[in-house]
Amino acid sequence: MKRKQTLGRARNAEAGLTLLEVMIAGVVLMVGMLVGVLPMITYGITTMRTTDEETIAKQKARQIMESIYGARDTSQLGWDSVNPTGVCTVNGTTTTCGAFLPGPQPMYGSGNDGIVGTADDVNAGIETITMANGQVRTLNEFQRTITIGNYTMPDGTISPTLRTLQVDVSYPVGTGGLRSTTTIHGLISQYK
Repeated sequence: MKRKQTLGRARNAEAGLTLLEVMIAGVVLMVGMLVGVLPMITYGITTMRTTDEETIAKQKARQIMESIYGARDTSQLGWDSVNPTGVCTVNGTTTTCGAFLPGPQPMYGSGNDGIVGTADDVNAGIETITMANGQVRTLNEFQRTITIGNYTMPDGTISPTLRTLQVDVSYPVGTGGLRSTTTIHGLISQYK
C-alpha cells in the first residue's frame, strides 16, 4: 500500500515546463535573434551594394583610360587635343585646344566623337550598365574626373611628349552623402 501512496502523490510544481512557458521562451528567443541578426543582414546588404559600386567604378575608370589611349592610337585626337579644354597649343598659325572637360562630370556615355570625357558627351545621356543578374543600372550617382597634366622629367624640365593622366570615378557609399573614389594613374605619350 505504501508504494501506491507514493505513486499517487501530486507532482511537484517545479517538475517541468508548461506549454505557455515554452511558447513565451520561444518568443523571447526569436526576438533576441532578430535583434542580433537584423543588423548583420543590413550590414551584408550594404556591403554587397558597396562592392557593386566599387566594381563598377573600377571598370569605368579603366574604360575611360582605354578610351583616351584608343583615341590617341587611332589618331582620332591629335597630341595637342590630349589636354583639358582650357589648355590651348599654338603650332604655327594653328591653335588647338584640349578636348577633355576639367573637374567632376556626370557619367555620360561617349558622344558623337566616341571619346569619353569630351564636351559632346552630354548628348549621349547618362550611361547605363547591365549587371550580372540582368538588372539595368543607370549611373546617375557616379561622377568622373579626367585630369591631364604635364610630366616633369627628373632634371626638372617638362616633357613635350609625355603627360600624366588620372581618372577618378566617385560613387555613393551607404547613406549620409558619403562618397568613395576609385583612382587610376597613368602616363600618355605622344607616340603610339
